[in-house]
Amino acid sequence: MAPTIRLRVCHVITHLEVGGATEAAINSCAHVDPARFTAVLVCGRSPAGERDARPLADELGVEVVTLPSLGRPIRPFRDLEALRALRRTFREWHPDVVHTHSSKAGFLGRVAARRERVTGIVHTVHGWSFHDHMPRAERALYIGLERRAARWTDRIVTVSELDREKGLAARIGTTERYTVIHELNDVARFLAADRDRAKARARLGLEEDGPVVGTLGRLSDQKDPATFVRAAAGISSQVPDSRFVMIGDGPLRSDV
Repeated sequence: MAPTIRLRVCHVITHLEVGGATEAAINSCAHVDPARFTAVLVCGRSPAGERDARPLADELGVEVVTLPSLGRPIRPFRDLEALRALRRTFREWHPDVVHTHSSKAGFLGRVAARRERVTGIVHTVHGWSFHDHMPRAERALYIGLERRAARWTDRIVTVSELDREKGLAARIGTTERYTVIHELNDVARFLAADRDRAKARARLGLEEDGPVVGTLGRLSDQKDPATFVRAAAGISSQVPDSRFVMIGDGPLRSDV
C-alpha cells in the first residue's frame, strides 16, 4: 500500500475580522484530514474596532501567521511590502497549494504564489471586488486585475452559482476552472438553540406581542445596514408596535 502524501496548504486572507470569509478560511484549515494535509492561515492584522476571529482559530487549533503589511486599503508601497512578505512566507513554508480568500489577499497571494512557483493555486470568491454601482473606471480596473489573476489560478471557487455566473460574464477565467462550494459553517449550535419564542423575545427585551423584524450581518458598506435603519424608521411610524433587531458588528456600528 502506497504511503499517504501529506500536502502543505497555505490559506491567505486579508485579516481575521469576524465574518463569513474569515470563518470559511479558518474552517478550511481546521476541518481537513490531518493525515493528508498540513494547513496554515496567513493574514494581516485586524483593523482597530473590528472583532477579531483569532479566538476561534485558537480554539480549533489553527496555526496563524500574521503579516502586518497585509491590509485591505490599496496602498502601493505597503502592498509591495506585503507581496515581499508573502513570498518570504511561501519560501519558508514551502506550500504545495496556496488557497487565497478575499479580493486583496486573493490578488497579492496569487502573485506571490506564482512567483514562488507554487504547484497549486486556488482562489475562493466570497463576493467579487466589483459591482454595477461603482465608477466605470474603477470597475474596469478591478475586473482587469481579476482576469489577470485568474490566468494563474488552477481552480476558482465561488460560494454561490450567482457569483460563478458574474465571474464568467465578466470574462474572468473559463468555465472549467470554476467550482461552486457553499460556505462551510458549523450549524450544530443553531440547531441546538432554544426555539421558545417567548424566551427569545424576553432575552431581547421585547414585548410578547407585536411584529419583530430582524437582520443578521456584518455592519459594513457591503451589507448597507443604514438602509435597514431607514426602513425601520419608516415602518415604525406606520406600525407603532413594530420592533427591529440588528445582530452583528463591524466598522459602521457607530453610524448605525
